[in-house]
Amino acid sequence: MGFEMSGAPKNWRIEVPDIPKATFAALMYRPTDVDLESFVKNGAYYTEQYEASILFRASQTRLTKYFDRECVTQKIGSSVTVRYKPSTMELSISGNAETCGW
Repeated sequence: MGFEMSGAPKNWRIEVPDIPKATFAALMYRPTDVDLESFVKNGAYYTEQYEASILFRASQTRLTKYFDRECVTQKIGSSVTVRYKPSTMELSISGNAETCGW
């Protein structure tokens, strides 16, 4: 995650290619739904909102990074969006990070 010297939230996104439907279902805590029948599809994407601490299985303090050289702390926002496009098998996870404390 990059950041600029301001306190405004920064958007970030991770894109992962070639993810099978079964892997997406397992990541969304529904490993038996390999056909994605319980998911809501909006256009070409299945979209889910999660709390970052639940999705990444980490406490909020573990989702915070202190950069000693810059004397800056970056904290991942509490909510993340997970999108999956079955036609291209692309998974993306996005959210924001707040920069604080100089």
